[in-house]
Amino acid sequence: MLSYDITEENEDLPAPEELSPDISGKKPSFIRSQLLIITQLILCALVLAFAFIAKAVGGDLYAGAASWYFDSYNASLFTGSTKPDSPFTDDAKVTETSLTSPEVTSSSSVSCMPLKSAELTFGFGSRERNGRTENHKGIDLVTDKDSEIYAVLDGEVVTAENDPSYGNYVILKHSTGTQTLYAHCDSLSVKKGDKVKAGSVIALVGSTGDSDVPHLHFEVIKNGTNIDPISLIGDYYK
Repeated sequence: MLSYDITEENEDLPAPEELSPDISGKKPSFIRSQLLIITQLILCALVLAFAFIAKAVGGDLYAGAASWYFDSYNASLFTGSTKPDSPFTDDAKVTETSLTSPEVTSSSSVSCMPLKSAELTFGFGSRERNGRTENHKGIDLVTDKDSEIYAVLDGEVVTAENDPSYGNYVILKHSTGTQTLYAHCDSLSVKKGDKVKAGSVIALVGSTGDSDVPHLHFEVIKNGTNIDPISLIGDYYK
């Protein structure tokens, strides 16, 4: 009778336990990645919650928080971009100070002048125009069309619209209790509710409304009464 010894034929096969893959090292790595994503989501939610609270409070707190978040937070987890568009800027824009805004003189009490250069053609008070006497509520500064107009103080835009007399005009409310008005603009760079810094470009010089030449009609209102703008901006324009 023939006999076969199969022990030798199978001696090189691996033991059953040797065929099982070693997955013991994969679970901790997977858990760590999930925890990292969860942590990022929580941090994102906390930052957004703080931004919305800061917005409700308003002022410098919101401006600083929004600027930090949208300039510094890495949103690559969601968009692949490090600078997502801000959802807040539609109604709470903080305009940056212009690096080229005109400096003030020692006789002024503002942070900057409304125009870099201009000719003062009409002053404050009574004047003759078109054969009649009228009360001029501000000063007229003649300069080139589309010259930049700057906010003279930090403030908030309370009016930005068109008027048959003023044309396109802007009124800013300041913490000092005064308001400043900028009229006959060709175009406006701000809208109602915007917070602006002194030196911010708020409009461009034009000749809209009741105007004959491109110029800025500039008014200062204190406690509801117009005062001579020269008392605020000094003798910068001569």
